[in-house]
Amino acid sequence: MVSTNVDLVQIIDNTGSMTPYIDSVKKMALGFHKELESRLAEYQREIETLRVKVILFRDLDYERSEAFVQSRFFELPREEKEYSDFVNGIECDGGGDAAESGFEAVALGMCSDWNTEGDKKRHIIMFCSDAPPKTIKGHCSFVQGLPDSMKEFKSWWCDAQTGKMDPRAKRMIVFAPECPEWNEVCEEFPMVFYKAVEPGAGLADLEKEILFKTLCGTITSNGAS
Repeated sequence: MVSTNVDLVQIIDNTGSMTPYIDSVKKMALGFHKELESRLAEYQREIETLRVKVILFRDLDYERSEAFVQSRFFELPREEKEYSDFVNGIECDGGGDAAESGFEAVALGMCSDWNTEGDKKRHIIMFCSDAPPKTIKGHCSFVQGLPDSMKEFKSWWCDAQTGKMDPRAKRMIVFAPECPEWNEVCEEFPMVFYKAVEPGAGLADLEKEILFKTLCGTITSNGAS
């Protein structure tokens, strides 16, 4: 049995149309660790430590400094109640199927305080939205620490020397509508899994089985540790 330290950053579109997905996240929160542990056993993989963080996002152009909400990392199952309390406090409103600031939210996720302990690590960003992402076009004066361009955003993920994440541990899962922006990311960014979902439907078509199967596949995928 292979043991792995797993950090998962859940990046979730917090607009009103995403209510179905948020509701499913709330239902899974208290049993998330147990469910993932059980499914990973089928792959002969066990979790040494599991930490989960949540980043909520909307449209930076309209929400400005309030476009993003970040939790800390919760260690599961020890802090399962705290994680569940945070998730259950999420309220969706506004927005729609228009483009949102998804790439900036991913950039914030890249800059998380990832666990560096252990020989086997997975640093996973799981992005969930029913709207396309806006292109990063320039410096943001409302939120600190964001890339100034798509070129810089790409370097944060792709550059082995100056990137924000461990090139051996990083993985990204994207559940989002079919669009040129995410297609381009998947073509140019390594270690990204992309599954298209219906626009404006709040990921109601994303089944629990697919979510966990994708997550387990990402944790156990070949390549670097």
